[in-house]
Amino acid sequence: MSLLKPTVALDKVTDITPELLHDMKIDAILLDVDNTLAPPSDKTPYEGVQQWIDEIKTAGFSVVICSNNFNKRIRPFSDSVGLDCVAMSFKPFPFGFNRAKKKLHEKPKSVVVIGDQIYTDILGANAAGMKSILLNPQSAEKSLSIRVRRKMEKKIRRNLKILERGARNMSVRETGTIDAMAENEDELVLLIIDQVTWAMAQTEHLSLLQKKLNSYIRFIDSMGWRRQFGDRTFSSFLIQIEFRYQYPEYIKDFINSADGELKKRNLRIEYNVRSRE
Repeated sequence: MSLLKPTVALDKVTDITPELLHDMKIDAILLDVDNTLAPPSDKTPYEGVQQWIDEIKTAGFSVVICSNNFNKRIRPFSDSVGLDCVAMSFKPFPFGFNRAKKKLHEKPKSVVVIGDQIYTDILGANAAGMKSILLNPQSAEKSLSIRVRRKMEKKIRRNLKILERGARNMSVRETGTIDAMAENEDELVLLIIDQVTWAMAQTEHLSLLQKKLNSYIRFIDSMGWRRQFGDRTFSSFLIQIEFRYQYPEYIKDFINSADGELKKRNLRIEYNVRSRE
């Protein structure tokens, strides 16, 4: 994988959910500040950021701020949002990442770096063996060095598969939309998030799931992925269903019967239960 390619790309930090982090097998987070959590040099976080931090911490993730800015900027901000920090990290070099890793007591592969710059956050994370989430800058920038780096990033960002909708909106109820997708070598993986309980009528839930699957199949047949992947071709397709709640036996029969037919089209279905606990 390219050292400049993030594991995931989203619009803003509040689009990142505990479910997404669990799917990425993440236990700890390194957070950038400027243009990620707050405007440059501003002491006030963006709307919803404090609530997001509290939610992520409640979900059990360890979080440390890791910024290239000076301690006099980062320490007061990190204290105000209730996080530990490493200032003057010198990203993308390993010094700051190593200092932060010691605070987290986690292996690199279970740590994700979240930030808005490819040549510091993403490059540094990949070099350190960590995962990464690239965000769009949320404020206008005045620094000449930052503007130069942004110009260098343009082509890379154009080629990224940015999710058009926030991960927070993923749901089996949105039967006409694709929750998320990613490429795995020559296979395209499409994710369905089913967070609906099985307390509703059996036929209603099954109908939602069937409509969602049909929407995904039409998307594949119409080569809808080309809006994000251009002329990229895939030899096979995987629809991965992540259930929030343990499914009844009839769901296994339904999916297995559909999977048998779809394999003839190089398309298969896998499913599991992904609990919040």
